[in-house]
Amino acid sequence: MLELLQGAARAHDIVGIDLVEVAPGYDPTGSTAILAAQVLLNFPGFIFHARASG
Repeated sequence: MLELLQGAARAHDIVGIDLVEVAPGYDPTGSTAILAAQVLLNFPGFIFHARASG
């Protein structure tokens, strides 16, 4: 997932992100919330890195 988002950040001019359907109540292990947090922390970094490199 993160590699796909990194590729999208390189190929497109991303101006926003919207994360939907995180339901920790239905995920007793908490993996949904962990993945959501990783996406929300890493994707802006991918965007900034792509802009600085391009």
